[in-house]
Amino acid sequence: MIIHNALSYQINDYANLYGTYGIKNMFESLQIIKKIDNKTLKHIIENNHLNINFAINNLFLKEFKYKNTILSNLQRLRLLLFLKFKILFKIQNIIFSIFRISKLYFRRIYTLTFSKSYRLEKRSSILNKKNISSWIKKEIKQLLRNINRDLI
Repeated sequence: MIIHNALSYQINDYANLYGTYGIKNMFESLQIIKKIDNKTLKHIIENNHLNINFAINNLFLKEFKYKNTILSNLQRLRLLLFLKFKILFKIQNIIFSIFRISKLYFRRIYTLTFSKSYRLEKRSSILNKKNISSWIKKEIKQLLRNINRDLI
């Protein structure tokens, strides 16, 4: 359970990428740690993401034990710098956002260029939208003609 909690936050919420911490994650991890024996906990810390999560959480709560590695120390140092100089965190977020957005657009362009099924799917959806709008216009015109006939 502790591994899922840490990996969920570190990977899915990009905490490992941005070097952030989460109060909810910290509280949930603390509740789970209380129920785990030390032998199991030492085995679990071998997971790199979990070790980084515990190293960052150790800055705030000393109940989190972690394995002292270069990567965990760099992540701790990065978080301390971000807490001290908030402008660094904002600059990092801007740079990562630019890379993430450009990566998304390049992937779409690549898929559109090299995937025939994707192009056909997009083309048919565009044609269907045009057909639907023209059909609606045609039906409205027909309805208005019928109303005019009924009024005359």
